Amino acid sequence: MRIVFTRHAKSRLRERGIRKQDVVHTILKPEWYIPTFNDRIRVQKSMGKRRIEVIYTEEIPNIIYVITCYYL
Repeated sequence: MRIVFTRHAKSRLRERGIRKQDVVHTILKPEWYIPTFNDRIRVQKSMGKRRIEVIYTEEIPNIIYVITCYYL
């Protein structure tokens, strides 16, 4: 499986101080999985005292496009 970060997602990673490895871990082993509109998927995972949320889509089989991520 390949995970691609959009330009927007990369910008949000820098802006919010989120590590790529935390996003990948959230996608691969989420605690919450919430389908949303336009075939997007919202996943959440606790990271220490914080919870991270990642929005992504899988447009091509085995390629995930990370749209955005943030701490709740």
